[in-house]
This record gives sequence, C-alpha cells and structure tokens, in this order.
Amino acid sequence: MGYGQKRELTGNEADSWYFRNTISVTGTVNLILCDSPNGSFTLTAEKGIVLNPDSHLIVWAQSGGTGKINAYGGEEYHPGIGNYAPYNSGNLTINGGNFNVSGGNNAPGLGSCGSNSGDITINGGSVNATGGHKADQEGNAPGIGASDLPVTDTEVFTGTMNNIYFYGGNTTANRTGSCPPIGDSTNSTGSIHLANGMTIQNGVLDEIIAARFPKPILTPWGARRW
Repeated sequence: MGYGQKRELTGNEADSWYFRNTISVTGTVNLILCDSPNGSFTLTAEKGIVLNPDSHLIVWAQSGGTGKINAYGGEEYHPGIGNYAPYNSGNLTINGGNFNVSGGNNAPGLGSCGSNSGDITINGGSVNATGGHKADQEGNAPGIGASDLPVTDTEVFTGTMNNIYFYGGNTTANRTGSCPPIGDSTNSTGSIHLANGMTIQNGVLDEIIAARFPKPILTPWGARRW
C-alpha cells in the first residue's frame, strides 16, 4: 500500500483477509476498516505491517467500530506494526478499530526495533500492544515504543522512541523484560502526550500500562474516532 492510496476493506468481500507475507506501507495511506454485515471484519498480518521511512498509515473505522487488525512481528526483532534497523519507522495514526499487535522476539507491538519509532497517535479505537519474546527467552521490549537490536555480543542498534500521543480510545501496552510498557530502553528525547495535556519526558512510564480517554469526534467517510 502506498502513495496516498485509500483502500476500503469490507466484509462484503470477505469476513477476513489473511496475509502470510509482510504488508509494506509507503507514502500516506488511509485504511478504512469497514463494518461487516456479519458483524466483524478482520485483517490479519502474520508477519506484521512495515511502515517504511517517511510513510504514514492512518486507520479509520466505520460507525459500528467492529473492524479488527491482528498484526504479529513473526520473525525475531520485527514489530507488529512499525520497522526495524537499519530503517526508521514511518508514522502511525489510529482513529478507530480494534488492534491486537505483538512483536517478534525483543520487538515492540507498535514502534521500532533498533531504530526510531516514528510518531504514534491514538485518537480512538481499542489497542492491545505487547512486546515480543521467544518461548525460552524473556525478551526486552515495550508494548509501544522502541527496543534495542543486538547485532553481536558487543554491538547494538539502539531503538529510540519518537513522540507518542494518546488522545482517545482504549489502549493497553504490555512489556517484556525491563523496558517500560510505553517508551524505550534508553530514556530517549521522545515524549508521551496524554489527553489531559500532561507530557512525560524521556520515554518512561514504568508503572502505567493503560490509557483510557473516550472522546467522540466526527470524521469523514462514515468513520469515527472515539
């Protein structure tokens, strides 16, 4: 998907779309998750959604708000939605829909591994983001933000969080290891902005794992933000 495309994913075509390969986003893409006549439409990305540098994925939901996205990093160090070293992630805006995202080992659910996370804005919908780990390893990744990518025993690509905005919806971030649930492992210069105007610097929200700020806003195309 790329360069200003608008693609409506609708239950009139199928109740679910399943992608076995990585979905790659280039440029600005508006993705509308349509309501299904059968109650729910689901897009599943088995190997995640890559936001290429300078891209911007903007996700909308229709009035029923039933559309879903499941995105899994799959491979080691791949976020559920975002990018990984040496490439920075593009920006992500969620205006509605239901998201269940998890990273591969040592990768965040939303953000980047070993690079910059880009701006992440959540205006509405329901988001559950989990840092990834292998069954036999603890992992070290935030639910939302950036994690480090080890190259050798002595070399590491450092992940840095950009700005993260919570303006609405229901968001839960779950970490693995010592990373904060929302942020990165290196106390970057990025900021976390909450609906009440509070800004927490240095990417550390060590004890806060959920942000719940309902705020209905009318939007175009029959979509909505919460």
